[in-house]
Amino acid sequence: MGNQASLPCCHAAADKYELPGGHKTEVKADEVAPADGVSAKGEGHHPDSSQSQTFSNGNGTFVTSDPMEVAPELAPQQGLPYQFHVCGPPPPPCDDMRLRTINALKSAGSVRMDAEAIDAPPDPEIASILKLVQSIFEAPAALVALFDDRRIFIRDAEGAFQRGDFPWRWSFCGWTMASKNDQIMVIPDALKDARFCNNAMVKSGPGVRFYCGTPLLASNGHRIGTLCFADTKPREFDASRCVVLNNLAELVVRHLEKDIALQLRAHDNNSLAAAYGNLRRTLDCFDHCVTLLDTGTPGWRILFVNNPCCKALGIDRDSLQGSFLSRLLAEKDGAMLPTDEHQVAADKGEEFQVTARLSRVVVEELDRKISQTEQSTAGGQRFILTFRPASREDLDEGTISIGVPSFIPVAKKAQEERTDEGASTSSSEAESHAQQRRPDKLYFMLLQVLAGRGQGGRGEAAKHEEA
Repeated sequence: MGNQASLPCCHAAADKYELPGGHKTEVKADEVAPADGVSAKGEGHHPDSSQSQTFSNGNGTFVTSDPMEVAPELAPQQGLPYQFHVCGPPPPPCDDMRLRTINALKSAGSVRMDAEAIDAPPDPEIASILKLVQSIFEAPAALVALFDDRRIFIRDAEGAFQRGDFPWRWSFCGWTMASKNDQIMVIPDALKDARFCNNAMVKSGPGVRFYCGTPLLASNGHRIGTLCFADTKPREFDASRCVVLNNLAELVVRHLEKDIALQLRAHDNNSLAAAYGNLRRTLDCFDHCVTLLDTGTPGWRILFVNNPCCKALGIDRDSLQGSFLSRLLAEKDGAMLPTDEHQVAADKGEEFQVTARLSRVVVEELDRKISQTEQSTAGGQRFILTFRPASREDLDEGTISIGVPSFIPVAKKAQEERTDEGASTSSSEAESHAQQRRPDKLYFMLLQVLAGRGQGGRGEAAKHEEA
């Protein structure tokens, strides 16, 4: 949370100014552009900037009307502090290798950071995750940002922010690369943080006060972006909520890297292998079927399903999200999920496994969608379901862990964590609404298809199920 003034300046002198001839060149647009992205070269200039001044160092002579802009360039020679209000967040020492990773994603078609990407339809999977972030954390704004060469590109956004380039100078997200370890960044009150108290995003529109962003870790360990959300008022945040956001970031990365994974798995690709190096995330994890459930609602509401899960179940995303597990799946003896035993395990925060199949109602709906000449295999399909608390553990064994800073409290502080003891009857509805957003009630369901059980037909499943 402290001032990062001791960090070395990562600029080269020629990045901003032409040394020969003593002529001032234009400053990079992303370092002075306001929130709306419109060029504003005079923004943020020092009050005494009307007179040109000359500065010298070992690289040559600078001529500028704004000494605050040239101060970062002189920092290595004169021991001046890093001027993050001008330069923005410092890139990491491994930035060259990190850029090779983001370029590999571009070449594979997994990531686009151009004008066409701004006008493209929203990605259904990432849009679902962002809406989920807004819902779980009651966030007015959420976004997925990608990091290029001193450039922030908002790939998808919900709320106050929009797709497109964001000024590096005013970036919160870029600071997730400044920490030595892979960890989530939480800013409880931006006005109390030296890095952001004078930030244009804080002092003017949209008036950011709280920020929480977790890094998107590529399979080779490099940080390629963030999943984050912001609020216009200060907040308290606890470790369980951090873990939930970290797991959602894992889902974002797997979606972004799916094309890379397919190419690496299908054939040897020397350029991709050189860019990615040793993978910390196994290729098999990209096929994992993941569902996020709210176990605090009767029947366990389905909040999110990823693409592999939709394919495994043979049901589209819109039909699954917002529905209930109690309608979708049943145990092999016909008992609908979740049972009382499952609810008790979830209330205790335990991990457990269940063997299940599609319910008769769902199988009949799928049968009606299939041509009479085709044989349905949905009823004979069997699944192994693994339920894991989303607020206490990594998504699965393929997850790259992201840390939580030590200043983040483990104990829950939000009002929604109040117990039912002593709650008034008149507030029961509000308590129920808050209960649905409790992170300890969120569970991941990992679905694995049992091989060799897809030809049983609907009759085999129906005869075991209760009417």
